[in-house]
Amino acid sequence: MRLSAEEKGALVARYHAGEAVAEICADTGIARSTLYTWIKPYTTTTTGSGHVVSQQELITLKQKNQKLQQKLEILQKVGCTVSSPFRKNCRNLPNCMANTAFTRSVKLCASLAGPSITISPDGKK
Repeated sequence: MRLSAEEKGALVARYHAGEAVAEICADTGIARSTLYTWIKPYTTTTTGSGHVVSQQELITLKQKNQKLQQKLEILQKVGCTVSSPFRKNCRNLPNCMANTAFTRSVKLCASLAGPSITISPDGKK
């Protein structure tokens, strides 16, 4: 039996309302392990600061944080700071050619600059 996302959500809501897993499974014919699989992503945790997040939201936030940390590391390697002009920072990219992050730096720099700027490996626009 295939259930829609809405039907799965309704069963999870029954669980969160206090109904026993065994009872929900008996009513629907769904295996307990399947119901627990559906419940897990909807289980929320309250952080120390009072924010309520689901497991999926936490995973997504961790992934975004990791990507931002990588971008920050690349920008720091090319000498990019908040106060320095963007085009000057792009000129610093050739200094990172020996670094494995160079390709990502060029992509990041080009994406920040928009389509009007192209940077070759020798640092010329």
